[in-house]
Amino acid sequence: HCAQKALDRAHQRFTEIFGNEKYEPLRMNRKDKRYHELIKSNNLESDPFGNIGNGNEMVFPFSAAVPLACNQIKEFLAMAHDFCRFAKKSGEQLSNTLEQ
Repeated sequence: HCAQKALDRAHQRFTEIFGNEKYEPLRMNRKDKRYHELIKSNNLESDPFGNIGNGNEMVFPFSAAVPLACNQIKEFLAMAHDFCRFAKKSGEQLSNTLEQ
């Protein structure tokens, strides 16, 4: 029962983030600067997924929504890191920082 509730919550959250997006493999032109960023930041240089490439386009075996989610998570972690750093300041400084 609890497991089903957790699954339902996860699915609801996925829908909130991505809407009703159907699974669509990520296709990206090798010349696109986001391609280089995706490969570098996720250590995909060795092509461990056996990506299918026809000419200049690469097809990754995960949804196009995945990099979006990763970026949102990275942004959240950066904010959490900044918050923890600022939390070491005095209470007054902290409230001023958060208001900014």
